[in-house]
Amino acid sequence: MGIGSLAERVSHGLNGLIAGSFEELGHQALALCRDEELLAILKTGALKQRGAFTWARSAKLWESFLLSTPR
Repeated sequence: MGIGSLAERVSHGLNGLIAGSFEELGHQALALCRDEELLAILKTGALKQRGAFTWARSAKLWESFLLSTPR
């Protein structure tokens, strides 16, 4: 539904789907069940990105952000 930190992890149509409403979520779920090509695209995208968002990398990014001081 695009809440929380979902946008940091999911790119609509590349590695997942983001819905703006429950109705849209239902339509997207049906499309995913019916469209094997869409499923393959999202799966490939997710597999390509899975190594980019490790806990260690996320911790380093947050540490860098929190320790930086505006000049």
